[in-house]
Amino acid sequence: MLSKARLLILAAPVLFLTAVLSGCGSSEKVSVAAAVTTPASPEKPPVEKEAKAGAPAGGTLGIEDNRTGGIAAIVGNKVISRSRLRKKVDQRILAIVARQQVAPAAINRRQQELPILSEMVNRELVLQAQMAVYPGKEIGDLVVLDNVMAWIDREIQNRRKAGQKEVTTRQDYFDLQKNEMGLSREEVVREIREKMLSEMYLWQEVYGKLDTFVSPSESRAYYRSHREEFTPPQEVHYQRIKIFDNADAFAAVQGVRQGLQEGKAFSALAIAHSEEFQGNPKLRATVFKNKFSELDDFPFPIPVILKGLREGQHSGPDRAQGAFWFFRMKEIIKGEPRTYKEAQGTIENRLLVARRKIAYGHLIEKLKSSTRVEVYLGTQAAAARPQKPVGPVLAPKPEKKQPAVPAGS
Repeated sequence: MLSKARLLILAAPVLFLTAVLSGCGSSEKVSVAAAVTTPASPEKPPVEKEAKAGAPAGGTLGIEDNRTGGIAAIVGNKVISRSRLRKKVDQRILAIVARQQVAPAAINRRQQELPILSEMVNRELVLQAQMAVYPGKEIGDLVVLDNVMAWIDREIQNRRKAGQKEVTTRQDYFDLQKNEMGLSREEVVREIREKMLSEMYLWQEVYGKLDTFVSPSESRAYYRSHREEFTPPQEVHYQRIKIFDNADAFAAVQGVRQGLQEGKAFSALAIAHSEEFQGNPKLRATVFKNKFSELDDFPFPIPVILKGLREGQHSGPDRAQGAFWFFRMKEIIKGEPRTYKEAQGTIENRLLVARRKIAYGHLIEKLKSSTRVEVYLGTQAAAARPQKPVGPVLAPKPEKKQPAVPAGS
């Protein structure tokens, strides 16, 4: 069985990439179901510990104890600790701070916790389902270190193709994860192993079994209702604000952000805050014009940003080339729409991706129905706890009848 798993992983790079693009890791609601036993935590020998005092209602013996700082959720026989959840939330906040240049205190942790915990629960459900196929094996047996390094090499190549030149070696990749996400080398390896193993299960058990035939009537109906998506832009007209990434960047970025929230004109904000055209600030309100094909020559992620904006929309801040950028799309000049025959392949891919998302949601619900899942966080925690029984409403007691008094007494 081990050789079969290795063969599947070695043959799956293209499938993994497709699965990532499909966005099949969407958040799902968490419910409570029956218990099921699965292998212990990856990277460590199986350990069974008795549930400690203070365990959640309905707790049982044999649950793998990983709850330093309390329990966030239980999935099968695996505990997702609050400390692990906090670290995931910290990583998400660090990414937001780096991308949007906001103060960490401005980010609502509560709004981040539940979606992240839901993703962790869903990932754990898929992992346990895959590990059950190979009883007695550890995740390191199924995804060897060579496969992890090959995955990192492909990620580096993808980054370079997208214009990110700062990562050229494996050590650069590990350093980047440490600096931006606070992840150690061991944590990065474990994350990649879990990702590869869960994607292998999804392609084996779900996506690979889907009907890949898209009927002409279905694709034509999509084309008729989304014709604007197949009218390629020829030229874009936009404005921009550039703020150099230095000690004064935070205040300048906050000034632009606040101005946009207050509805101030983008041109006025550009003149006041952009650091281009030092000799003539009025040029900062310039409307730049580029052919759509020329956008690919810009540094990452500027092409992605501009291609994603619609007329009247603005974006930012986004970091590129040692600066933070804001963009506002003034006008998009479009050409002739692509014919149905030209767009048919794109349409079929989109419809297949939609099918995978639906199948992923059905898989998660199926796994929840056969696995104990309990959440101890926020409003979902209250739903998971057993409610106290409410007794019947008692009517007032009838008055006690007094004994009859004999007549004449």
